[in-house]
Parts: sequence; structure tokens; C-alpha cells
Amino acid sequence: MKKRLIALLCVLLLLLPGCSLDLSDVADAAFATGIPRDESAGPVKEGELAVVFLDVGQGDCTLVQSAGESMLIDCGDIDTFSALEETLERYGIETLRYFVGTHDHSDHVGAAGALIRSMPVEEILHSPLQISGEGYDYNKMFSVAAEKGIPARALEAGDRFSLGQAQILVLSPSDCDPNNVNNSSIVLKITGGGCSFLIAADAERECEREMLRFGAELSADVLRVGHHGSASSTSYRFLRRVMPQYAVISVGAGNSYGHPAEAVLSRISGCGATVYRTDVHGNVCFTASDGVLSVKTQYEKPAYPPERPDAEKEVYIGNRKSKVFHAPDCKNLPGEKNRVYFNSVEEAAQAGYSPCGNCNP
Repeated sequence: MKKRLIALLCVLLLLLPGCSLDLSDVADAAFATGIPRDESAGPVKEGELAVVFLDVGQGDCTLVQSAGESMLIDCGDIDTFSALEETLERYGIETLRYFVGTHDHSDHVGAAGALIRSMPVEEILHSPLQISGEGYDYNKMFSVAAEKGIPARALEAGDRFSLGQAQILVLSPSDCDPNNVNNSSIVLKITGGGCSFLIAADAERECEREMLRFGAELSADVLRVGHHGSASSTSYRFLRRVMPQYAVISVGAGNSYGHPAEAVLSRISGCGATVYRTDVHGNVCFTASDGVLSVKTQYEKPAYPPERPDAEKEVYIGNRKSKVFHAPDCKNLPGEKNRVYFNSVEEAAQAGYSPCGNCNP
């Protein structure tokens, strides 16, 4: 409410005699309060799918809309809930068909209890994996849901459900790493409007390897990059299977974790994807219709451009001495003088090289 009053006062100043404030000043003042100059998400038409990656600082929150139904995937921490509430109001969200709490970390579900209290939610979807010593934010979410009579359902890999005209496939969690909360994350593939989105939550390399091993349907037009762009996620082989046209990193400005990692940005660039970041672009909205994607951002800043025109070409690195080949992001790469390059796993195998046991190329 305070933010709206500030913006309104800026407009009223225009009406005062002798006021020198121009319209660009008003726009800048409104923008500074969190009100976009033009809404990054508009009405969703029949057959369209809108996916908005909302800026909640160093956290995650994704709004999905299709055929009159809305779903929120994570909601950030309680510290950013007031801003999130205003954003949802501006986008006209009055009720949620689903709230998905991907895993029990406060930067994803810290505001879940407050969200459920403030807005009608038809169903809570959550990870079935409970990690010893964790549970505060999930337990609070479950407590409020029970108080309000909202059903809660655990999702497992292979589950499918719909939102309006969009189809949603659950790719994870699995039990690949029972002691890591990040790898208990729900990973979703959303398909609608002729396009697809992969929401990776905080899934790390171990979880990515499980999805690869089981042949999960990973290819997508848009990837919400795992774990805020941490080097522990978005491995080379995983990214090559997804091969997104766009990648979105949900990250807080000047965060203490060093997210996103330069290695991750380099791997994404190597796949030819265009990168948007919530710390740079604010809310990032994609609209899919008849197989065509359009994107609008809250802040008018250039996207991170791809740097390699040969992105579709796979590269593996072999060690001339050990006769082992690696993915290019492997920690055990040989020195430059001992490297040999291959364009495929098959080419490396035919040359008598064996796959590295660490990176499993």
C-alpha cells in the first residue's frame, strides 16, 4: 500500500502549479516502487500458456497461467512476501489451483504459510522426501493447510497432471541423495501453447544424473536453471539433453553465494541459450502460443547473449595418456597438451577411450 501511495503522490505532483516534474520522472518513481512501467504479464488468451519467473530476491517463485487457472511454484522467503503479494494482485491472481512447494528450504517455501493464509489455494503439491533435521517450513505449510482444510499431495517422478490446457510432468524427486534437501526437489516439465518449460528447482548433479539415467523427457524451450545458477547444478550432459532456447536464473543481486557461477554461465552460453536473470531483469514473463515464444521483462536490460555459433556440436575431451574421455566440465580434465577432442561418445569409444567414472559423460 505504501508503494502505491508513493507512486500516486508522484502523479499528483504533476497537477501542482509550477511543478517541473516530467512524465519520465513519474515513470522512474513508479518503477522504483516495484510497479513495472508496463505489466510483464497480460491476460492469458485461449490456447496460450504464460510462465512468469518472479523476482523474489535470493529465492524462487514461478507463476504459471493457462485457460483461467493459475499455479505458483515456490514463493520465496517470508521477507519478500509483501512484495510478492502486491505482484500477484497486479497480475490479477485471486486464487491458485495449485501451490507447489518444491522442497523444504526457506528461500523456496518460507512464505508458504503466509501465502496460504492470504489467498485461496485448492491443493498443495509437495516433495515426498523428508530430510532428517529439516522440516520447519514444510511443517508450517502443512499446519496452515490443515487448518484451512486444503488437501496436500506428494508428487513422485512420472506423475502427470494438468493446469487449464497445459500438461505437467513430474521428472523428479528420486532417492538419489537422501541426505541432500536440494536433491529432494520437485522438477517439473510444463507443456502448453506448443512450447515447453523445465523448472529445475534446486536439483543438483546427482539428481540430474538420475533423470538422465532413467531417460526423463528433459528437452525444453525454456530452462529455469537449477539452484540459482550454482556450480553444483546444470551439468554439461544435463544441459545438452535439455538444449533450451532460453535459460532463466532466479537469483538475488549481490548475493553472498556467488550465484550464478561463471562456469554455469559458460555452459549455458556453449549451448546457445539466451539468459535472463531476475536480479538484472526483474520479473521475466514468457507467453507461448502456437509454438511461438514471446518474452517480456520488468527491467529493460539486455539479455546475456550466446557466444558460440557451433552450440549444437557436442564436445568431449580425452586424455591421451589414460585413454579416458570426459565431459568438458569434469574436474579431472587433463592438461592441454594431453587433450584430444571428440564430437560424440561414440567417436570417443571407437577411438578406444573409456568414459570417466567421475563425470559419466
